Amino acid sequence: MKHILFAVIAFFLSVSFIFAQKSENNFCEKIESLKDLIEKRHYIVKPIDNLLSKSVFKLFIEKIDTDKLYLFKTDVDILKTDELLIDDYITRGECVFIERYAEILKQRGLDILNNYEALKTANIDYSGQITLSPLSKEKYRYYNNESELILSLTKRVGYNTLRLLSENHQDINQTDPRFKILEQELRIAVIDREICRVNTFLKSNSNGLLETIQNHFLNALSLIHI
Repeated sequence: MKHILFAVIAFFLSVSFIFAQKSENNFCEKIESLKDLIEKRHYIVKPIDNLLSKSVFKLFIEKIDTDKLYLFKTDVDILKTDELLIDDYITRGECVFIERYAEILKQRGLDILNNYEALKTANIDYSGQITLSPLSKEKYRYYNNESELILSLTKRVGYNTLRLLSENHQDINQTDPRFKILEQELRIAVIDREICRVNTFLKSNSNGLLETIQNHFLNALSLIHI
């Protein structure tokens, strides 16, 4: 039992060293290093096969859009073609596949920014589906189409605007003459905060979204083998 513990610690230290490496071809070299670690130095040798591929993909796709704020179901269906190919990419030393994930997420992020800007002047109907009841995390799902995305953003903005209104003006309602002015002011503040959040996502670190996506993949690959 003790030798397994030492082996696990050694594996963690090796993974940490791999993640700390810096080079011009950083991501590709890290994949190759993890491949070597998994095949030759892991305390239990594990094959790089379709089982690994499915496990890595499942963990990876969950990590890159944890709250399902960006991806459409059609995006996931397209990316799912990698589900049984990741082991082949690793074996052949291919690493450009990761760029597709970053490109799709970047475009979805830019689309969301445009929709948020449009919501600043849109007419939000507070008499319908906008309530002060947030959606539980268990009910998060990928968007089916653009209409679902816009509806989700509208609900998010409307919910947060109503929440701020109720916190700062407990006596106000939609028939109050002040409602329209206060709602517009708070809505813009809410949207600006959401825009900031999306921009932070798109510029996840100093080297951009692509490196963040790469790190999520490397993490998924290493975690599968702990």
